[in-house]
Amino acid sequence: MTGQPSQKADTPGDSVRPTLGTYFLRGLLVLSLILYALLMIDLVLHPLGAGIGVSGFSLNAATAERYISAFIGTGTIVLGIFIMRRVPGNLIGPLLIIWGAGYTGY
Repeated sequence: MTGQPSQKADTPGDSVRPTLGTYFLRGLLVLSLILYALLMIDLVLHPLGAGIGVSGFSLNAATAERYISAFIGTGTIVLGIFIMRRVPGNLIGPLLIIWGAGYTGY
């Protein structure tokens, strides 16, 4: 036996048709990135705003919480983008981006 490739091997030109779930995930991804952009604009325009999640915190603690959640959410989005770039077609990258955008708004 020689090291010849099999005739049934997938070629790089083969593509898989996206399913309804893929379109749904892409739609959620676009909406979450729009939400993230709006949250970052709000953070820039109102840097000392308390946000919506203030339940008994002082103003300083609420402001710090907004900046910490923005920092962690941005890191999660960047990680999801790196995963999407490194492994195309993997679902973990878009899900991390959606989760990071949601965490930013928490």
